[in-house]
Amino acid sequence: MTFSIIISTYNRASFLPRAIESVLAQTYTDWELIIVDDGSTDNTKEVVLQYKDARIRYIYQQNAERSAARNNGINNATGDYVCFLDSDDSYRSDYLETVYGLILNCDKTVFVISGMSVHRNEKVVEVIPEDIGYNRFHYFFQKSVPPSVVCLSRSLLEIHSFDEGVVVSEDTKLWVEIMRENPIVLLNKTIGVDFYFHESNTINVKKRNVYAERKKTLQRILVEDVNGNINKRFATYVMDDCTFGIVRFYLYQSQKFKVIIIILKSIVFVPTHRLREKLGSLRNVLLKNTL
Repeated sequence: MTFSIIISTYNRASFLPRAIESVLAQTYTDWELIIVDDGSTDNTKEVVLQYKDARIRYIYQQNAERSAARNNGINNATGDYVCFLDSDDSYRSDYLETVYGLILNCDKTVFVISGMSVHRNEKVVEVIPEDIGYNRFHYFFQKSVPPSVVCLSRSLLEIHSFDEGVVVSEDTKLWVEIMRENPIVLLNKTIGVDFYFHESNTINVKKRNVYAERKKTLQRILVEDVNGNINKRFATYVMDDCTFGIVRFYLYQSQKFKVIIIILKSIVFVPTHRLREKLGSLRNVLLKNTL
């Protein structure tokens, strides 16, 4: 088996057919699809079992969040390469064939990043991976590289796994850990994945304080960065964006008092002018009570 594709899902029965059928439509056919049901209470099982393809496996587990579900899928994978697909996303039909073409002549560990089309409010934006640059740790620390656009050697996942104590940016934490020992990264400039935003997204910044949770994860990454691979000034720059995201969440929730506290603290304690300038631009927002 060349590819093991892992879908972790929780109460996404309405989205699953699109994801599953995008795998079935692949022009490259040497794959297995492992669907890990993270304790769904809807008809997820019935939806999966209606597909009779022998390459599809269904695994049920008690709800333990997506990191545990992905790790469960990895432990049951038999392919040389592991791909992840979120249950509300889908692959382009030539995704696996394109990835296979990239890794065909590579005799080392592989970490492939594909481009994606982001669907939001009937608009579509194509996102092409940028060149990693001189510091791969900075790339993965700053960029949001969702699992759906990643394919990597299973041998890497025999050493590293998703941190089951992290609920947001668990992928960022894993990518950085892998990069410490494995510099091989292949960028695929074509679009391979369709990524969909909707109201029930786990990263919905209007309903969930995602940036506060991301900031905690990034802080954990810095604590574990004992070799100083991530420049502290650069880290502060990335943290500034998280703080700004936290402020926006509180504005969405009409919690002006918390916004004011964060702005005041930034004026006194934050060492960079960039964040203060960004937060200062929100004064009119506060006055008009709009975002």
